[in-house]
Amino acid sequence: MLIEFSVENYGSIRDEQIVSFVASKYFKESDEWMVACGAPGLKSESILKAASIFGANASGKSTVVDALDHLQWLVRFSAGLMPDMALPYNPFKLDSDHRLAPSTFKIIFTVGDVRYDYEVSHRSESVTNEKLERYETGRSQLMFHRYTDDAGSVHLKLTSKMSGLKKVQQFLENKPTSLVMSRAAQEGFEPLMAPYNWIAKHLRFSEPDEKDASSFGPILDGAEGDDIRSDLIKIAAHADLGIVGIKSKSEPFLERMSGIEQVLSQEALERFKDMPFKTAVFTHSAEDGDVDFESGRESVGTLAFLGVVADVLIALRDGAVLSVDEIDRSLHPALAREIIRMFADEGVNKKHAQLLFTAHTPQLMDELRRDQVWLTTKWGNGATTIEPLSDYSVRKSERKSIGYELGRYGAVPYVDGMYASLAGA
Repeated sequence: MLIEFSVENYGSIRDEQIVSFVASKYFKESDEWMVACGAPGLKSESILKAASIFGANASGKSTVVDALDHLQWLVRFSAGLMPDMALPYNPFKLDSDHRLAPSTFKIIFTVGDVRYDYEVSHRSESVTNEKLERYETGRSQLMFHRYTDDAGSVHLKLTSKMSGLKKVQQFLENKPTSLVMSRAAQEGFEPLMAPYNWIAKHLRFSEPDEKDASSFGPILDGAEGDDIRSDLIKIAAHADLGIVGIKSKSEPFLERMSGIEQVLSQEALERFKDMPFKTAVFTHSAEDGDVDFESGRESVGTLAFLGVVADVLIALRDGAVLSVDEIDRSLHPALAREIIRMFADEGVNKKHAQLLFTAHTPQLMDELRRDQVWLTTKWGNGATTIEPLSDYSVRKSERKSIGYELGRYGAVPYVDGMYASLAGA
C-alpha cells in the first residue's frame, strides 16, 4: 500500500510537499476508509484507501499526480535510455536557487508486511542521489545508497546482503542517468524485484480527458478477463447512460489510422500490418429493438466515465494504487461520487486498492474524512504548498464542501472583479 509520497523542486512545487495516506488518530469518522497496517514501523497506524487534492486552477494539483507518474517513469525506463539522452527535468524555475537544483521524490510503501522507503534526486544529466531502505523489524535496513559527488563520480554503498549490486556500478558510471532500481530490474536482481514491481506495476494512472472507446476495447475483448468485462457492462447498464450493452469491435490498425502510411517507414508498416485496433460498440434500447452506435456517437462524458471505471475495476482486482487527475472532468458529481465510493466498499475493494485523485467539485469532499482531503495553494512567489484539511477546525457535523466554498480553508481562486475592466468599470 502507498503510505506517503513527497516531492521537492518539481514544476510549481519548490519546497518539499507531502501527501500522506496515514489516518489521523485525533478524530474518529468513516472507519470504512481505513485499513490496519501490519508492516514493521507502521503497526500502530491505519492506512487510508483514498486521498484527494482540491485547489484553484493552476495551483499545483496535477503536479502532485504528475510527480508520482514521473517517479514511476524513472524506475521503469531510465536504464533503457540512450547514453546521450537526458532525463526529463522540470525544476521550479521562478528563483535562481532552484532552477539548477535536483528534483527530489520520496515514496513510502508496503509490499506484504515489508515497508520500503525509496528516494531519488536528479538533474537532466545525472541521478544525484538514490536510496532504498526496508523494514523487516521496527528499524530500517539500508539496501543501497547511490550518490554522485561534486566531481561527478558515482558511489554505491551496499550492505553485504546486497553485494551482488556491485556489478551495476560500472554501468552507472558510464550512464549516470540510470537508476540503480531500473538497472537492477533489467538484470533480474532478485532482492530488488519486489519494490521494483510495486512501483512499476502497482502505480496506475488514469486520464479522463484522454479516454475514448479504444481504451476499454481490449477489456471487452476479454484481454483483462471475463470478470472485468462483465463488471464494466453491468456498470454501464446501471449508470443511467442509456446504454444496455457494450461489445468489442476489431478492425485493422492501419485502416483506422488513415494517413499514417505517409509518415512510417516500410519496415514499421509491415509490423503494424496485422495489428488489430480494438474499440467498443454501444447498444441502446429503441422502441423497435436494440440499436448499435459507434463510439463517435457517444458523449465525451460517457467515454470518460467508462474509461475511468475500466481503470478502477483493474485497480480493484489487483489491489493497485490508481491516480486520477480531475476525476470529475466531464462527469456529473453523482457519477464521480460512485467511482470514489467503490474504494470504500469492503465488499468491492477486497484487496485494499487505493485511490489518489484531484477534483474541483466541492461536494466530493463530503464523501471523505478530513484527513483524506488535501488543499493546494499557489503563493505570490509561484510556489505550491499542500496541506491537509485536518489541520483546520472542522466540526464533525459540518459539511466540508460548504466551508471550502466559503473560502474558510483557502485553496480557492480569487476572482472578484475579474471582468470589471471589460465592463468599463
